[in-house]
Amino acid sequence: MNKILLYKYVIFILLFSNNVFAQDLDKSLVKWLEKYSKEELDSRLTSIKLKYPNSAVPLFLEAYIEQDGERAVKLYNQIIQNYPNSTFADDALLKIAQYYYALGSYVSARQYLDNLIDQYSDSPLIPEAKYISARCLIATGYYYTAEEELKEITKKYSSSPFKSQARQELRILDDLSKEEQNPLQLSNPIINSETQGTISQDKKKFTIQIGAFRDQNNALREKEVYSQKGYLVAINSKDVNGDLLYMVSVGEFETEVQAATFGEVFKKLHGVSFHVVKK
Repeated sequence: MNKILLYKYVIFILLFSNNVFAQDLDKSLVKWLEKYSKEELDSRLTSIKLKYPNSAVPLFLEAYIEQDGERAVKLYNQIIQNYPNSTFADDALLKIAQYYYALGSYVSARQYLDNLIDQYSDSPLIPEAKYISARCLIATGYYYTAEEELKEITKKYSSSPFKSQARQELRILDDLSKEEQNPLQLSNPIINSETQGTISQDKKKFTIQIGAFRDQNNALREKEVYSQKGYLVAINSKDVNGDLLYMVSVGEFETEVQAATFGEVFKKLHGVSFHVVKK
């Protein structure tokens, strides 16, 4: 029985009574958990804690259903520290990395991913860890390094579902590298104040708009989020049918095509909708 099946088997045996059937072992743990309310899971968790006080199992389940991200991270860290040889240690590392990735803390995310890859080299989670690691590199501007990591996934993990996702990322990087005078050069794709002198200001006619706010403070918070990630972010006020709106835009581009290309990458990285506008 491989690690994933063993992992599911332990969870199911602990959670179920005599209603466990063999075919249930082929179902995803996540799918199963989604069927139950937090109250039901909490009830089961209490009995598991009492029955298995010195096990990583209750910790993992408690972290999994925890709604507070920071508390979940603490629980996962307890698994890593107290049960480094458990079936759940590699998954705990991945869960923490995913949390930091979602927050945009890419350096922290990569630290946990590197630990997973180094300490659990036989883990079935390695392809996913490498893929998220490459996404962290893309988000922070290290496109060449990301490209190498994505290529490794396509060559080394041919049976992994992350192979197709890695190929998709490589196609995006390839398209960007072919753009003439592309503002997102692979050596330094994030547009910040240090790169603004490379193109004359009068040629930068387009930008991507990512938000429009009635409350200026909301616009300022949006700007702060992406400025900290290294993007050139601007706020412009505009009267729209008598309402004063604060428009948040990212980047400056010579052509509409360049702006749209950047926008698609930005959307993929951060899940933010956009539309191209003239400055």
